[in-house]
Amino acid sequence: MLFKDYHWYPMFLGIKTYTRRLWVKPKVKIGGVYDVTHKMMYNPEDVVGRVYVSEIYKQPLRMMTEEEAYKEGGYTVETYRKVLCEIARDDWENLQYAVPYVIKFTFTPSDMIDPNGGDAMKNEYFMKWKQHMIKIGNNIWQHE
Repeated sequence: MLFKDYHWYPMFLGIKTYTRRLWVKPKVKIGGVYDVTHKMMYNPEDVVGRVYVSEIYKQPLRMMTEEEAYKEGGYTVETYRKVLCEIARDDWENLQYAVPYVIKFTFTPSDMIDPNGGDAMKNEYFMKWKQHMIKIGNNIWQHE
């Protein structure tokens, strides 16, 4: 499955356990295991892990809860909407009535990723996630 590289770190942490896809028909199955990468055509070294799909259902975007937005990668509903508009290359006026597939999954990192930290690639993913969160206005590192 394709994921933005800024979503990989919250997957490593177990924060991102949901993804919404604006598919006409589902492209994954419950019980399926899928490579996680950011390219359609990829080599084995491009795989950062695998997802096991445990649930698929449809839900109107307007019905998303704060808890569900958090499970999309640490977002609030407001910041998730910004991210979705960026990914879909559309605006909220058009997307608010969409009814995407919600895919609940469990992520397992690739053997190439050191789960105990100290891995330069994992640190790079953290920085991409942090920069992304700050950019969309969800700076969870800033204390008021």
